[in-house]
Amino acid sequence: MHPGQALYYRGDKHAHFLTAEVVTSSEGFPYHVTIGLVHINDKGMFNLGIRSYVEKNNLVGLSDRGYQHPLLIQPDNVAMATRLNNETLEQFSYVHSAYRSPGEVINSLTKNWAFASTLCSQMPEFQAVSLMLIYNLVSMVMMECPTWFLNCAKI
Repeated sequence: MHPGQALYYRGDKHAHFLTAEVVTSSEGFPYHVTIGLVHINDKGMFNLGIRSYVEKNNLVGLSDRGYQHPLLIQPDNVAMATRLNNETLEQFSYVHSAYRSPGEVINSLTKNWAFASTLCSQMPEFQAVSLMLIYNLVSMVMMECPTWFLNCAKI
């Protein structure tokens, strides 16, 4: 076993796993991808790489409840809901999740490649490079055919 591989290995699944987190535009273009260890939660992934990206670029974004940062808006943000046309929290949460869907679509598009959606017994470094390649391929598809995402979002 290669040094450090144990951090990526899940004994119950008998394979190495990585976690990927992506920052996308509202149109679905991936801006930033972070690859992390298998046993890491949303907050840990955010602190691993996306926090510095968000702070450096002063990006305000939408996130789920697993992320806590002043530049990130969660679906249960009562203050934001009341500032936006006095919407109820339920209405705000619904709109919030709709605008967060491009990130979910990008993640699902990566799973079209078998390498990203099946068990892998390769070294973690090879997995990380391959996942970054897949995210880049998805980005290229999105740039070549930007209306494709809009058609998928209506389904």
